Amino acid sequence: MENGKLKKQLSTADRYKALNAIGAALMIELDEDRLLHLIAETACELTGAAFAAFTLRPINDEGQPLGPSEGHLFHLAAVVGVTKEQEELFRQMPLGGEGLLAPIFRHGVTVRIDDALTHIIKREGRRTPNSTHSTTVQPSAIVKARRSAREKALAYANGDLSSEKLQSIGVPAGHPFVRSFLGVPLLDRGKQVRGGLLLGHSEPGKFTEEDETLLRSLSGQAAIALENARLYSLSQARAQELNAIFESISDGLILIDNQGQVVRENLMAHKLRQSIEASPDSSNLLDHFLNGPAQKILNDEPTEDTVVTLEDENKELHEYLVSASALHPLTSNSGSQVKLDSPTNTTNTKFSGAVVIWHDVTERSIRESEKRAQAHVTQLEAIFEAMTDAVIAYDTSGKITQMNTAARDLLKQIFPNQALITSLHEWLPQNNAFDEDGLPLTIENWPISRLLRGEVITPTNAIEMLCGTDIQRPLYLSITGGPIFDADGNSGKAVAIFRDVTERRKLERIEREARTQAEARLSLLQFVLDELPISVYLVRGNDARLVLANKATTSIWGAYWKQDEPMATFLKEQGIRIFGVDGHALPAEHLATLRAVRQGIVVHQQQESIRQPDGTTLPVLVNAVALEQPHLSFPSSNNVLDEQIAIVVHQDVTALKEAEQMKDEFIGLAAHELRTPLSVLKGFAETLLIQTARGKGPKLASWQIEGLQDIDQATTRLVELTEDLLD
Repeated sequence: MENGKLKKQLSTADRYKALNAIGAALMIELDEDRLLHLIAETACELTGAAFAAFTLRPINDEGQPLGPSEGHLFHLAAVVGVTKEQEELFRQMPLGGEGLLAPIFRHGVTVRIDDALTHIIKREGRRTPNSTHSTTVQPSAIVKARRSAREKALAYANGDLSSEKLQSIGVPAGHPFVRSFLGVPLLDRGKQVRGGLLLGHSEPGKFTEEDETLLRSLSGQAAIALENARLYSLSQARAQELNAIFESISDGLILIDNQGQVVRENLMAHKLRQSIEASPDSSNLLDHFLNGPAQKILNDEPTEDTVVTLEDENKELHEYLVSASALHPLTSNSGSQVKLDSPTNTTNTKFSGAVVIWHDVTERSIRESEKRAQAHVTQLEAIFEAMTDAVIAYDTSGKITQMNTAARDLLKQIFPNQALITSLHEWLPQNNAFDEDGLPLTIENWPISRLLRGEVITPTNAIEMLCGTDIQRPLYLSITGGPIFDADGNSGKAVAIFRDVTERRKLERIEREARTQAEARLSLLQFVLDELPISVYLVRGNDARLVLANKATTSIWGAYWKQDEPMATFLKEQGIRIFGVDGHALPAEHLATLRAVRQGIVVHQQQESIRQPDGTTLPVLVNAVALEQPHLSFPSSNNVLDEQIAIVVHQDVTALKEAEQMKDEFIGLAAHELRTPLSVLKGFAETLLIQTARGKGPKLASWQIEGLQDIDQATTRLVELTEDLLD
């Protein structure tokens, strides 16, 4: 279109209307090159410019400038109204930052010049109004001119200088002839100079204030359109990057909308889902490891990571850790939610969907298993070395393949001059080994040979043998162990555990001797007790349980009292009752035996009567003594007695009772037989004396009276002696 034709044909209102229409077109154009050319062409058409150039400042991927707004950093983005040669020239020369362009690119201020020739500085500092090229000046003058132009540009940007005072430093050779000039900055949202839109015409006075306003408006729209195009290009690039990343992720990723439908999955997820669908239990697996976790996320329910094992195309098993998380809806700048493009989105508006991740943890599981196995091996090795028993592993030939520290120490005791014996056949003849019966062990009966043949020797059937050593002392070993099976279940190797039981055997021998002596003493004691005519027994505890008793005890009770049987149980089962001296039954707390074990006292000569099961009543004297040594043990008891113990002696006093009865009968008879003659003698003697004194009868001689008195006195003494004897 011819320059200025549209400007002449349209009114101001029409031009703004056309500007708005072009602005709408700019908003939908997302290709940056076409957008820039469209802006430049629009600027020429609306203002009647002969040519237009669009320059941009370099930025990074985030849209931030890479450097200060210096002219040499700007580049030509689009140009219209020039030849190909001129366009190529523009792309090679620095743009902006000096002369009339300094306010635009350095300070972001619009510049409108009616005639650029009037702003060019001559060599002597005078203006050259008719020159089409810049005047050649000395280098010092050029530096001075540039400094002056920058100072005036700054003053103009601050509003301290009019545009007529701006200075131009000229244009390069080959540049289109410019007199009318209009340039506006392209500002981003942060008011930083992003670039510039530069218009020119070969005739002076072609641009008006209205053109300046239109161009600023077009620049603002261009900035927005350019930002949209950049964001679109960036989003497209990011989308491609994310898509490439999404597809290249080794984990399976499945995106599910809030309706429970799969909207996207990467290649790995597709393969995994195909593997599941090919399995017999595909429906349950999908529900358990895909639909179930996703639905829990959409329902805002707690989820737990699960592990699924799948078989790949090479028939190898892989473990996958399945986890699910929510996809939150996008938000606009105002904070409102951006809903999914689904008219039926009514089930859940909290989440826009869910993502299910299938992470291959096969290698991790293998590494963890190896780590656990290694830790287990290390632990077993530590236990192996820390064992006090000697542990030795043998191969099929009987050669030692592994041993712990205790085993090495044991072999040094057996073979102090040899560090390691090579094989069973080599070191067995050197070892004087005997079984428990003292017979030499042959290689067939050697425990290691039995283990290598597959026999299992447990602690219950452990083999004990006697080994002669170079340190001149017997060495008793207890050997257990078993065969070692390979993966196919075949045996051939064996492990043996050697335990030094020399001290145990010594202690067992001492214990046997002590037990034999104790049993002998106990037998002697029992023999002595059995020979005693009185009942002697030992009881313990509050219930007086029997510890031991002699034979006379059975005779006393009339029944056999079982060992460790409580006294109350014994009396009740045998029907035995105990009475006191008053003939009444004694309560349990008054029995001499129970008083001794419960109260720890000594009971002397307590009289009791025992009514035996056959009804015979036996009078006894009971002595019960609580022993001062509570910790006693007996061969017949497995426990150490920590209870009160008492020894009880029952003495049968039947003969004494009979003697007492005979005594009573004798005394009664003696009293009767002695008192009768004495009474007669004393009575007659007293009568003769009294009657003679009264004068009755013949008179007695003095010697007769003296004789009667002696008889009376003697009779009196005899009566007194009889009474004393009876008392």
